[in-house]
Amino acid sequence: MKKLFTLAFIISAFNIVAQIPQSFNYQAVARDAGGAVLAGQNISIKFTILDGFPGGSLVYMETHSGVAVNQFGLFTTQVGTGAVVIGTFASINWSTGHKYLKVEFDPNNGTNYTDMGTTQLLSVPFALYAVTSSNGPIGATGATGSIGLTGSTGATGATGVQGVPGNGTVNGTLNYVSKFTPDSTTLGNSQIFDDGTNTGIGTVTPHVKLSVNGSALVKTLSTADADFAGDVNECDNCYNNVAFTDLTTAMTGISIRCGDYFEGSINMNGTKLPDLLQNTAEWYGATGLTTAGSATNTQDVGADNITHSCNCPDNYVATGIEIYASDRLDGRMKLRCAPLKAGLVTTNTGIGLRSAYNTPYDNVDNTRFMGICPLGMYVKGISMYAAAKLDNQLCVYCTGIREN
Repeated sequence: MKKLFTLAFIISAFNIVAQIPQSFNYQAVARDAGGAVLAGQNISIKFTILDGFPGGSLVYMETHSGVAVNQFGLFTTQVGTGAVVIGTFASINWSTGHKYLKVEFDPNNGTNYTDMGTTQLLSVPFALYAVTSSNGPIGATGATGSIGLTGSTGATGATGVQGVPGNGTVNGTLNYVSKFTPDSTTLGNSQIFDDGTNTGIGTVTPHVKLSVNGSALVKTLSTADADFAGDVNECDNCYNNVAFTDLTTAMTGISIRCGDYFEGSINMNGTKLPDLLQNTAEWYGATGLTTAGSATNTQDVGADNITHSCNCPDNYVATGIEIYASDRLDGRMKLRCAPLKAGLVTTNTGIGLRSAYNTPYDNVDNTRFMGICPLGMYVKGISMYAAAKLDNQLCVYCTGIREN
């Protein structure tokens, strides 16, 4: 197998000017497994930027094809200029949390990428944050100067001509923010509704500070809005249980590591939703029950070569997971589910919408499997496939939340 050995990682320093380049250089040497350079050929590269830790949330992904390698095996490319797969490079929030760069390449200039590792991005890339950084703190107030002499009173001016009375009128409805109507002289209702606590656009029953009935541009959550939980209990014939302490934190992604057998090691990412979720939770799947409006929670004991699945009812989202593993997966998978507050519903019924971000999707051991919901969606169901060993094939199913 051909491998990529990183020789140098060069990041261009940015000057704080009006037009700051939205990219940084990456340089390395391509070699095969025997150490010989791969000279004079084209390769393909995939860059992924992760948030918080090496296995953290995916914020950006791009690919580069036809990257030229010179006679010494050296190649140079720019992170931020490739073909975008996920996210927007200019929208990466460099100001919060650590950022990590994952590098994959295919020596045959195809899409059969090999993972070459993940490295933390250090000081220089975060110069991108200077584009939107705030000004420095305001200095201390200086001493008050002495009061000057009072000037002489000027002459009284002539009385002006009486103006024409205006004809503007105000019409509106309680709690609606007013706007000018098409004639530009009167005020009427806008689409914005403010009940004194929450604000709605296109809705008169806002549940949070801003509720939008329709499409909206979603901003990446800050670190304060996110959460992480993990379990490194590597054992067989035992329960592996991970759940968020805060009952109103919804699961947005999960990763599970498999050794020769299950061997625990579950990590979850979540988003805090105290305004959308009730502060309670229920476990589903312990007895193979069929939840309302959804598929059966499979609980086959000691069975391989089948898909084990578990999901929350409609209008619930997942906040925790429990898996029991012996020599095989053995089913026994449960999800802790939290109900939505009154007036809210899940946008996807049944087991939910299958996420496109499930990697890897293959029968392998001694690796970590990951499933991530798109931004603004939350885990509603999970399925795994077990062969002779766990072999995973992990898949997450997601749902959004909207006004009823």
